[in-house]
Amino acid sequence: MGSCATKNQENEVSLPSNPRLQRAYQQYSQIIEITHPLNVNQKYNSYFTLIPDQFIGTGIKKTNQYESRLSKEEWQQKRVEFWDSRIEGQKENWTTIKAALEADEGTAKTLLQAADLKLIKNSMQIVFDNHGQKYDLPVFVMHNPVSFPQKQSYDQNLYQSFDRKIVKFKVRSTKWNIDKEVSYNTGDKVESLIKELQSKEESQKMKLFVNGREMRGHNMFGNYGVQDNSVVQAFMF
Repeated sequence: MGSCATKNQENEVSLPSNPRLQRAYQQYSQIIEITHPLNVNQKYNSYFTLIPDQFIGTGIKKTNQYESRLSKEEWQQKRVEFWDSRIEGQKENWTTIKAALEADEGTAKTLLQAADLKLIKNSMQIVFDNHGQKYDLPVFVMHNPVSFPQKQSYDQNLYQSFDRKIVKFKVRSTKWNIDKEVSYNTGDKVESLIKELQSKEESQKMKLFVNGREMRGHNMFGNYGVQDNSVVQAFMF
């Protein structure tokens, strides 16, 4: 075990002499910190809550533990979507990374080294190739969560008394580069937004969440406390 660690440390030090790759390594070494705003886990923070100072996995697959904000079914779907939607970098590198993630530690290192893929701080959370291209792996792809949300009645503890008024709020999806702004009356049903988005996105199935709670189509926006500047998360299948 000690010899493996030493070997990997040598690989980390023996980076290519190319100045561009050295700069990339230095930059990615900062981004790998989970609190960094450009860390990949920040992009997916609507999916889970990271647990500071608690870890899962060993060696190059060690990450922070996390609690899922999605149901098990949604979490499984998001994993599939992640691998199906990789367009940055080389496709064959993503194939190698996925195979390494599913393999044991020794095989994983062999696969990555054979493809000239290098690790940042001995972690598969950020891998980069000889062109300096970065390949990020969020924690929900690398490991299972410590827990999923408890199933609850969707109509429990909703706001029954609220002002009927027009509110302007944001809809966010990983499919979009920027949030979409929409306006609805708090007395409008959630299904009206679902239908609007489905007509534009051609998605067969969609789920909306606000403040970690799924919004059901037959309820009103006011039932969920939607206000000006609220952020609604849209998951499309």
